[in-house]
Amino acid sequence: IRDRAITDQFEPGSTFKLITAAAALTGGSADTACVYYACRGSKDYGRFIIHDVHEYGWLNFEHAFAKSSNVAFAEIAFGVGAVPLYSFARDFGFGCRTGISLPGEVRGVLREPGDWSARSVPTVGSGQEIAVTGLQLVGAYSAVANGGYLMEPKVIRQILDEDGRVVEDARWSVVRQVIEPDVAETLKKLLACATEYGTGKNACVSELSVSGKTGTAQKAATGSRRYDPSKWVSSFAGMAPSDDPQLVCLVVIDEPEGRGLGGEVAAPVFARIMERIVRGPGHEYVLRGRGDYVESERGPGRLDRTVANRPSHASSDGGGQWDATTASNAGDPFDSYDGEPAGYATDGFVRAGRGG
Repeated sequence: IRDRAITDQFEPGSTFKLITAAAALTGGSADTACVYYACRGSKDYGRFIIHDVHEYGWLNFEHAFAKSSNVAFAEIAFGVGAVPLYSFARDFGFGCRTGISLPGEVRGVLREPGDWSARSVPTVGSGQEIAVTGLQLVGAYSAVANGGYLMEPKVIRQILDEDGRVVEDARWSVVRQVIEPDVAETLKKLLACATEYGTGKNACVSELSVSGKTGTAQKAATGSRRYDPSKWVSSFAGMAPSDDPQLVCLVVIDEPEGRGLGGEVAAPVFARIMERIVRGPGHEYVLRGRGDYVESERGPGRLDRTVANRPSHASSDGGGQWDATTASNAGDPFDSYDGEPAGYATDGFVRAGRGG
């Protein structure tokens, strides 16, 4: 049995902008009062051009996130810088295994800043030039939902003997604190804006407040260094209820028909999943609370955000090899569609299964 949540990797696209926003807010390079000029749909950086489909003009931080402006987030990413952006991504669990007790988990791909090109800061900041697993992305969003604490994923909650006595209690474990609680609250508000008036409006559910972020990644054409204009990986990562999240859900759809926008393809699926939960049996139990947690034995606490002595993870552990030369010549990764950037993939790089 293939568990695609841990064996398949894909470019997260704009869902990764949550990490870029966290890095900017924590490092002080930006705050919600900052305003960015998204130009008239594109910005020329000399060696490359970044595109938005819509001419947004001036956007504040909140609107840049909700509308998923590539141009605005390029500026935000440049403000963060390569090393802090990389370090925050690592802190949130990207580029390394989660440690879940299931076989076949891959690391994903997150190259060190020394291997980045001139355009890597804005592309990584928009969820390109990297590959993640579904569980890694869910873990990052869960960290925001949990007030800034990255949790160790568990498969089994308890093991009971034949008499019903608890033999092993797998309580929630904190891996480390990745952001401060106030930053987590700000990020949750940004996610709520994305579903209120941004690209994630189709994720809304009448009985439950939801928040989240869309993602759309274009796939590489087979046997080519360019993208296939008809193939996409669409996603939506969200949480509910918005004010006190108890559930995090990721929907990833491989090669949907049509334009493949995450807001049009994956967000409605997220809404239907949430509807079935809140309308189904046992929904009070599901939403009533998180329960207790303990600190992980793997070294809880905030990481020192430095690159020194960190191993390289250019290899994807069976999910494909990242080739910086190939990627940099893969066409324009910022041929965006409704604010969602195209993927930055090499041949065979995106391997998410159809339907997530």
